[in-house]
Amino acid sequence: MNKRTSKSRTDGNYDAMYIGMDLHKNYLQIATMDNNGKLLKNSRIENDQKQIVSFSRNIKPDGAKVVMESSSV
Repeated sequence: MNKRTSKSRTDGNYDAMYIGMDLHKNYLQIATMDNNGKLLKNSRIENDQKQIVSFSRNIKPDGAKVVMESSSV
């Protein structure tokens, strides 16, 4: 089994293994964690395509798992 380590970086980029998203009408709450359960970033961003794309550019998607809260949105 190939264990990948994730580290918080000072350049704002994260090798996140897990990304949790909580959707709201006007904003998203997004948390990123490494494979050891360490919280790397917890952000509240406006529900706006440009801000979502900007946030996602700082995430290394290779092998990341994304979880989204089930909702009626």
